Amino acid sequence: MRRGKALLLARTSTASAASAALGVVESLYLRSLGMGPDVVGAYLGASILVAALVNYVLSAAADAYGRKRTIIASSAAPLLGLVALYAGIAAGILLVYLGPSGAYSALYAENSEDPDRDWSHLSMVAVASNAAGSLLPSALPMRATIAVAAVVYAAGIAGIAAISENYRGTGRMDLGMASAGTLARLSSAAIIGLGAGIVLPMLPLWLNTMYGVGAGPIGILMSAQSAVMALAFWLAPRISRRIGRLRAIVATQAAGVALISLVPLAPTFISAASIWTARSVAMNMTNPLYYALVNELIPEGERARANGALQLLDSIPRSGGPYVTGVLMSLGNMSLPFYITAALYGSATAALYALMRGRAR
Repeated sequence: MRRGKALLLARTSTASAASAALGVVESLYLRSLGMGPDVVGAYLGASILVAALVNYVLSAAADAYGRKRTIIASSAAPLLGLVALYAGIAAGILLVYLGPSGAYSALYAENSEDPDRDWSHLSMVAVASNAAGSLLPSALPMRATIAVAAVVYAAGIAGIAAISENYRGTGRMDLGMASAGTLARLSSAAIIGLGAGIVLPMLPLWLNTMYGVGAGPIGILMSAQSAVMALAFWLAPRISRRIGRLRAIVATQAAGVALISLVPLAPTFISAASIWTARSVAMNMTNPLYYALVNELIPEGERARANGALQLLDSIPRSGGPYVTGVLMSLGNMSLPFYITAALYGSATAALYALMRGRAR
């Protein structure tokens, strides 16, 4: 294994654990500060939008001046956000997800040798770390969970500095891309983003409202889901070799669409958790194949911006989703968010297949 890949996997581990711990408690913690579901949704949506816009600009800077230095320089913002949340300042949520994820993907692609395998390794490390991080709220109060998340996040920053980067940058900041046509064919990410935004950020609060469970049981659910998904990511490249990368993505996402429609029908937390876990595995198991496809189609000098642009396509519509769910929950409609999400996911899967058929194996 390349040294750079190993260091990036270690950084993925710490960042994923911190993010997973925060993901379990963020909606519940904001609710504990006296906010209604609609206001919680508005804060989470704003966090997604701010992160996407800032991250795209940072990704353009990474293509211009180097990925590693951009990642290191921007690491202070999430730490500041976590400290603010710990102090009870809700606006801290606007900072916790800032960082050039596109630059990180491009740096990992540079250190990759077998794309399907290596992106599966990255996803497996991420979900294993998610599993560990999701258990923190089972052992700690919400505020202490945020403090530990900050420490874990900070611990992973130093490893980035030790990575050798061959890419030196173009020396010119440019927000545009020659590969815009290819990205347009991947624009179904926008539909996926809206569907994900409606359900995912508000799921802990939805489970708490529906079944009366707290952060502990919800964290155990997220941890179990991540552990199962690690096996699914291991299977993903094997499915790709058998039926092709695009067909594997479409087939598994279609199964996830069917399962998400069943979640609001579940009579108990255990049954809802089981269906949700199966849905997550089906919907996300081919994510590494998708990332491999993107980085294979995009020229090296545009990879950070391309990954950042895809995140932007995903996040702009995603940012409105939590508020929609918060309003529906405030009105007592607990099922409609899942049906809207299922319809959007189904449309996105069909669009991806139609747009990429003939351009991906």
